[in-house]
Amino acid sequence: MCGVNRTSSLPRPFVMLSLFVIALAMSMFVLSWNSLEPSMSPFLVLIALLAVLSENFAPVIGNYGVSLAMPLTVCAMLLQGPVAAALVAGASVLSAWTFSSRRGLLVTAYNMGQLVLVSLVAGWLYLRLGGRLLAVADASRPFGDGDDLPMVLLTLFALVGVLALGNALLTALGVSVLHRVSLRDNLEAAVHHVPSLLALGAVGVLMAQVTATSPVALILFIFPLVVARDMYQRYRSLKDAYTDTIRSFVGAIEAKDPYTRGHSERVAGYAVEIGHAIGLDVKSCDRLENAGLLHDLGKIALPRSILVKPGKLTDDEMALMRTHPAAGAGMVERIPSLSELAEYVRQHHERFEGDGYPQGVKGSEVHLLSRILTVADAYDAMTSNRAYRAAMSHENARLVLLEGRGTQFDPVVVSAFQTTWNAVAGEGRVAYATSTPEAINAVKGDNTTSAGGT
Repeated sequence: MCGVNRTSSLPRPFVMLSLFVIALAMSMFVLSWNSLEPSMSPFLVLIALLAVLSENFAPVIGNYGVSLAMPLTVCAMLLQGPVAAALVAGASVLSAWTFSSRRGLLVTAYNMGQLVLVSLVAGWLYLRLGGRLLAVADASRPFGDGDDLPMVLLTLFALVGVLALGNALLTALGVSVLHRVSLRDNLEAAVHHVPSLLALGAVGVLMAQVTATSPVALILFIFPLVVARDMYQRYRSLKDAYTDTIRSFVGAIEAKDPYTRGHSERVAGYAVEIGHAIGLDVKSCDRLENAGLLHDLGKIALPRSILVKPGKLTDDEMALMRTHPAAGAGMVERIPSLSELAEYVRQHHERFEGDGYPQGVKGSEVHLLSRILTVADAYDAMTSNRAYRAAMSHENARLVLLEGRGTQFDPVVVSAFQTTWNAVAGEGRVAYATSTPEAINAVKGDNTTSAGGT
């Protein structure tokens, strides 16, 4: 199951959401206890303890902590009902890691409340659909006769599906409110965990069926849970290595050209904002961000004297400068985990009407992500100090982009940029003195055919 990670402060909307979820979960728990009091058997206590232990080994992926308590919650539900499932799900939040500095008390309470709430809803739905409790079922036919198979599958799928989807929804909602980010993006990120949760839920069904006959068999399921935990940890390690590789390249670029320090990060940020305005999905925005960080990688191969030259480049120097998109793409292509970004890096200096470089392609022949990078790169280049000129104001840079619609820039991308411009200009970035029209024209023509940069 998933849970929300910490933040530096708790916004008021998250506090209100947490109190509502906690109150709703407590109310439903009390009503469920009065309707179907569980048997506090040693076996239930054992499952709860295993849930606590599983939480101590839960990996963290992005803003989500992925718990391996899902099969134990399903097992408790199938054996003793909704209240037992809620107790196990709630217990899974209790761990040394939870009460460390990584999570605050209210975040922990929200996670516990949403897990208890989802477990109770899923459990009662299972019973209302005709699902059976295995603790009181015929051991030889725990789920009924063969004729009941379609309904049995429906009830089990409803149980596991509501647990997985409900947990993903409430986790995404909590992360969005807590970190003040898009609910849609967090839903897409949370839904990526649903297949894994469904698989773990299926393990829980098998666990319940086996342990209903022989409780000792619960020990046999420890190994699969450890394997699942190791799988998540490996995924996290690979993702960290991927990010570290990109950051290392960015550091190498900035070491070569100190005037562009922070340029790649800003381009990546602008590009993602434009991507959100256009409506790109989470994966596309992730690729866009990473391509933005790597777009100038080819400059590593250029002489430093060209990168920091205070005057206009000669024709030969300009020809060499224009090799950096293809050079960067070639470097990215040789790294398997980054190779899908190569084309975006190669095309970030193409022009919409076709006079760009290195290929001279135009319109839809240029990938949408590259067209977004072109706008983001030009905007940041124009609003940053360079060795050969001072920065222009954000307003004048915006006017240059508008003037270049349909020629250098994709009109759709520029329109999307317009919708984000007020937020971009107001995020506390340095605002320079307004440039004159002559300065705008100088920037448009200096050292390159692209507005605002190399």
